[in-house]
Amino acid sequence: LKVPSRSTPSIDVLNRAIAILKEWDAWHFARTDDARAYHLAARVQWETSARGISATERVTAGSLLDGNRIELIGKGGRRDVFGISPDLHARLRAWFVHNRGRLADLRGYQCAYRRAILAAGGRVTGTHGARRASIRVFYVRRFAEARIAGLNGGIAAARAAGDAVQRLGHSRDRADHRKSYLGR
Repeated sequence: LKVPSRSTPSIDVLNRAIAILKEWDAWHFARTDDARAYHLAARVQWETSARGISATERVTAGSLLDGNRIELIGKGGRRDVFGISPDLHARLRAWFVHNRGRLADLRGYQCAYRRAILAAGGRVTGTHGARRASIRVFYVRRFAEARIAGLNGGIAAARAAGDAVQRLGHSRDRADHRKSYLGR
């Protein structure tokens, strides 16, 4: 069997890893009285397909917008607005009521994420794997929406792939990113 060029963790492993990070963050706080939000950073990355840096060090209280939206700062200072779940929005608001500054330290998040993925039984330990998994779920959802709207399979796939690549912050016509992230 051909091995994929870019490994991606399964959704089940990602969800278990986020739950593990939440437990570890709570345990760390109980032990040290130092609050950590690695589980929230992982959820931001999962729901927005953001890079690790955009989901950690660049998220502050000012990033939260009304209507369950979050503004993330991407590569080159580009600002993107994403819809997030009401639950995540509320948890982030509550976090920033009690904690100033950025959401999480990138290196600490990367280390904790790696350990959590391994503890969840996964093998793809880089945070960029979460970005790939998230964008693949986004692609499937967009493809289904286009098919329901009456588009044929080829046009629906092209439109969904373009939307996915654009969500990543790239030109929607970048075939190299389409191949790298979606395998298409």
